[in-house]
Amino acid sequence: MKKMYVNKNGSFSFSKIIVLSVLSLFLIITVFCSFQTIESGEVGIKIRFGKVIETNMKEGLNLKLPYIENIVKMSIKVQKTEIETS
Repeated sequence: MKKMYVNKNGSFSFSKIIVLSVLSLFLIITVFCSFQTIESGEVGIKIRFGKVIETNMKEGLNLKLPYIENIVKMSIKVQKTEIETS
């Protein structure tokens, strides 16, 4: 059985290990960047290339395309304002 990381002379192929490590790291970062959490009292607006795509993103965990889409959070909490009139 031929081993994947061993050359013909029996030494390890560090270039293959490095390439696979970098590729694995890139895939892990991409998976973690694919999710965005929206807190309660907020709503999310999904933007792709500067154009609004979706405006009804609710609270919780939401999926997005990493490096392409951005989610802008906006507060929808009720705010109390007092106005004095004379």
